[in-house]
Amino acid sequence: MESVPTSARHRTESTAARSLRVAGRLSLAFALAGCASAPARVALTGDLPALKAAIEQANQQEALGSGRLEELASAVLRRELVSLSAPSDAFPSVALCAREIRPVLEDVAASNSDYSADAALVLLDAGLSAPTPGADNPLGAAAVEARRAIGPRAGARRRALMLHGEAEVRRAALAAAADGADPGDIRALAEAARLDPDAAARAIAIRALGRIGGPPSVSALADLYPAASPEARRETIRAWASPASFSAGGREQLEDLAAGPAGEPAVLAAVELEHQVPQASALAAAALVKAIEGPAREVRLLALELAPWSEADVRAAIVAAQKHKDPATRVVALLRAAEAGGLDAAGTHELEGLASDSVTPVGAVARAALADLGKHGVDAALRADLDAKTQDRRTLAALSLLALEDWSGAARALGDDSPEVRRAVACQVLAEPDAGPLRPWSFLTPEFGAASSGVVPLLVASTPG
Repeated sequence: MESVPTSARHRTESTAARSLRVAGRLSLAFALAGCASAPARVALTGDLPALKAAIEQANQQEALGSGRLEELASAVLRRELVSLSAPSDAFPSVALCAREIRPVLEDVAASNSDYSADAALVLLDAGLSAPTPGADNPLGAAAVEARRAIGPRAGARRRALMLHGEAEVRRAALAAAADGADPGDIRALAEAARLDPDAAARAIAIRALGRIGGPPSVSALADLYPAASPEARRETIRAWASPASFSAGGREQLEDLAAGPAGEPAVLAAVELEHQVPQASALAAAALVKAIEGPAREVRLLALELAPWSEADVRAAIVAAQKHKDPATRVVALLRAAEAGGLDAAGTHELEGLASDSVTPVGAVARAALADLGKHGVDAALRADLDAKTQDRRTLAALSLLALEDWSGAARALGDDSPEVRRAVACQVLAEPDAGPLRPWSFLTPEFGAASSGVVPLLVASTPG
């Protein structure tokens, strides 16, 4: 069962001294191993200029292969996790590589750090065991207790914790409800989905209702939908597509949306219908083709990104969109063909033309698509993108270089000025190959849910219509 992450939160108290103590233990572990590279040793010190210099020197000596890159990524993430401090730091999103960095997560979880509960929750979300925070961290202990409160026997305690004064504890209790899928939680979840002041908690409650399923959950979601925020509506659509809900009225709810006015809800509902009944929903296919061929740019891009390549009419619409006047539309259509192995010579040539754009995200996405195809002609441009102004562009370039097995290029991003870039790249490096084929754009936050890579928000936010 897919876990529901609950751990990200901001701090109100400094943890610098505690972090240094944990960092000392980690540095000693590397030193005792006796085999860490110079960049990995420097990464543990937290001296960013020195790290950049060490990476550059190692690259000049051609000393950073895939193994050394993984070692460096591990050291970078270790340092990131033990050096968090208040009030600005939030616990990084490391679900993708949680198993690979289990030892450091266990170290942080077992420490007296204000982040011990966050680390414990990441471990629990990954299906791993985790220590309980000590008595000096009652909030963390309550969050971990809530996350472990799975199943009917823990129902009363779990539902009580859904009303806790701290959002972190409520999110953990709601995640436990999602994992346990106890019908006894339906009323409490419906209340949380409607009234909880924390948007993340409301989203988890909606997911939990979808997983429990049955007519009561489907009806509760239907009651919520009309007044819900756009984010909550997206969650509701995905919840109706959960197996336990789809067969209990969720399908009808999705069909009503797909048959309704053209827009994001119709596209998302159609995509979920196609996932549940592949090539069996003419209504869904028609809604997606209508969106792809329609005038609303954001809706068109969303449909292009999410529509199934396997459906003949939809595939034809995606191919036709490769000649659209809008460059963003063309690049998403070409990217989809490339992902599916259906890009012909003309399409490759068009993608190469779009990749020459060094200004807008269209060029960055095109270069990433070519890297995904193994086209080394974009190496130099991707290395230049490592100095782009935006974090997303730099991360996209680093992961594109990783897809091309350009280890030295990807290593540069592990010394990036932004901790978000360092963390995203390091986690992707460590997650391979267990996480499946790397798509350079997979790090982008999926605004529209797990089916979306986040390419559309990147393009919409930065390019004219």
